[in-house]
Amino acid sequence: MIKLEKTNNGVFVSCDKYDLKYDDKRPYFISIVSREGGIKADLFIPSGFHMPDANDVTSSLDGPSVAREADCFILEFTVKSNIWNSKKCIFKCDEQGVDYYI
Repeated sequence: MIKLEKTNNGVFVSCDKYDLKYDDKRPYFISIVSREGGIKADLFIPSGFHMPDANDVTSSLDGPSVAREADCFILEFTVKSNIWNSKKCIFKCDEQGVDYYI
C-alpha cells in the first residue's frame, strides 16, 4: 500500500519498494531510496530541455502540488525557464515505482 505524508517542509511517499522524499530545504531535489537494494538517488527536479540556439535555465520552481489518482500519488512542480512559456515536472508514484515526466 502506498502512503503519502505532508510535513511542514515537504512530502514523503512510502510503499513496500521505496521511499520518496521532497524537503523544501533542498528545493531542487527529490530523494528516492529503494527498500529492496538500498539504492539511493537524488534527482534534480527541473531537468533542462535545451533548444539548438539556447540553453534551458531554470529561474524558479514552485510546488509540489499533490493529487491522488486511483492507486498513485502525483507530485507536480511548476518551473519558470528562460525559453519555455510553461514547464511542469511531474512525479507519478505508485507501488511499482516512480515515473518522471516533463
